[in-house]
Amino acid sequence: MRFPSSVKIGAMRFAVRRAPHLAELGKEAITSARTQEVLVQPGQAPSYERDTILHEILHAVIAETGLSAWFSDQDKEEEMVLVLAPALLEVLRENPALVRYLCEK
Repeated sequence: MRFPSSVKIGAMRFAVRRAPHLAELGKEAITSARTQEVLVQPGQAPSYERDTILHEILHAVIAETGLSAWFSDQDKEEEMVLVLAPALLEVLRENPALVRYLCEK
């Protein structure tokens, strides 16, 4: 499967790119609602990279829906996303019929 070049979140289209400079920052990924980018450190194992991308998408969904205001500090949002991303990814992986059903228009 090809690495995604973009993802639509709400009314916005976020570019998805591998960004080698993130290693220097000690980051595996960064999402910016302002620049509409999801940047991912290259070299991650494929399954880990998928989890990382979903993790960042969840941050973008939180930002785009205004849910960021519900979190008094960034750590609480991060804790929630750390738990949700792998659990949601596993549900999607293990239930392809559900994914097809959810994706129907």
